[in-house]
Amino acid sequence: MRLGIWIAYRYNRPMAQKYGTFLSMIDGHHIYLQCECGRQAEVPVLAMIEALGPEARLKDVAERSRCNGCGRRGAIAELRIFYKVKQT
Repeated sequence: MRLGIWIAYRYNRPMAQKYGTFLSMIDGHHIYLQCECGRQAEVPVLAMIEALGPEARLKDVAERSRCNGCGRRGAIAELRIFYKVKQT
């Protein structure tokens, strides 16, 4: 069962654009995305690595994500990295 506590880090756009975090460094985590239209999604980082490649960075996710609601690309209002703790 994958319930549990999550630890979130706010997406700092200027810092991520300057340095960028490789998705391969956080492959056990999930990404929470919220579009400017309000639609939300939670995606495992491994799924993003499969889609964008092992050299992809967080800024690539922010730039290339497309909202299923409004269809806009890169309209990220909020992006969080979080880890789901497995409860036994």
